[in-house]
Amino acid sequence: MNMASDAFKKQYYDGSWTQNVGLIYPEFKSEDYADGGNVVNFEWEVEHDFKASAYRTIVAIDPGYVKSKFSALFCAILPDNTYYFFDELNANGKNAEEWDKIGPTEFARRLKEKYRERGFNPSKTIIDSAAHNENSGMGSVSGQLLKAGIPSVSAKKTKEYGSIMAMKDLFKARKIIVNVRCQDFIKEMGLFAWDERKVTNGDQKPLDDDNDGADCARYIINESPHPKNAVQTYQGQFDANFSPGKMYNNWLRTWYNKPAKKPNLLLIDNKT
Repeated sequence: MNMASDAFKKQYYDGSWTQNVGLIYPEFKSEDYADGGNVVNFEWEVEHDFKASAYRTIVAIDPGYVKSKFSALFCAILPDNTYYFFDELNANGKNAEEWDKIGPTEFARRLKEKYRERGFNPSKTIIDSAAHNENSGMGSVSGQLLKAGIPSVSAKKTKEYGSIMAMKDLFKARKIIVNVRCQDFIKEMGLFAWDERKVTNGDQKPLDDDNDGADCARYIINESPHPKNAVQTYQGQFDANFSPGKMYNNWLRTWYNKPAKKPNLLLIDNKT
């Protein structure tokens, strides 16, 4: 069954703008992977003899204090190009007591403790580029992390809407799997929603809430793209399931008011 939202079908199939509503990632299924979901349990790692040190690993950090959490998401790139989010670390945020909030130095200490616990050092650590801002007398967040032993590089910035669509594809194709220990990330997937008030230039924005883990996930996927990421694109699914007469090309023709004579550059070569 195609799980794209009605709004997405109208946007990309009918060529008409319709506002996105509700959850951003309804494609994420919190059921066990064996039952068709995106979540694996602790036994999965035992069965697959998973050791983080044996894989290319990326840790993404999204710093926050008051409303946003100080988050880190751990990812291993599996041999079949699946993104496996195997652990997380979170602090601060709107639900944390003021006395329990921490700064970069303590977060770095907890991160290193996690690395020792899981027996690995990340191949790369990436962080929101805003963390490089010198906005306090103590220096930038990334600078404080570096002094505490956590070097990082800026996450690659892409258009948020486009990278969200890529993640929707990956969730649906089950090219993203999440260990049950990532409880905050799983909870966010059931809360992260579109801001129905913000529609600008035919684009729509998510609510700036319950998005810390989701942002980390986008940073990871932008950092490590591979040819198989979008083998099952929404456009391809629509052609197969909703437009037997190649209505997508018809939509292009009406959208641009000219025949679609040239190859459709929006299509991704499924042979790669």
